[in-house]
Amino acid sequence: MELNISANKEGNSVVLDLNGDLVIGETCTKLRQTVREWLDQDVRDITFDLADVRRLDSSGIGEMIATLIAVNRADGSLVLLRPNDHVYKLLAISELPGIFDIQY
Repeated sequence: MELNISANKEGNSVVLDLNGDLVIGETCTKLRQTVREWLDQDVRDITFDLADVRRLDSSGIGEMIATLIAVNRADGSLVLLRPNDHVYKLLAISELPGIFDIQY
């Protein structure tokens, strides 16, 4: 269970390319720390590229919700980009597509 995160910053925005598993434990902690680092640098608009997320569980979904709350409090935005079928199905089961800005 590993999550690799690469960043592409442009202005006041960053795209975080997530590759691997976003599940309970270290991967959620890694994502939380990465998001906090960007928010501390006054980056307010964050995009998660989810095309290469292999596994997602309720903790991963919870971390995405926590990120949404944090960027909203900072007057920013969170976009979920290119969720694969597996990720989208889990978001849909949780009735979250109306909460998140999901783009393809």
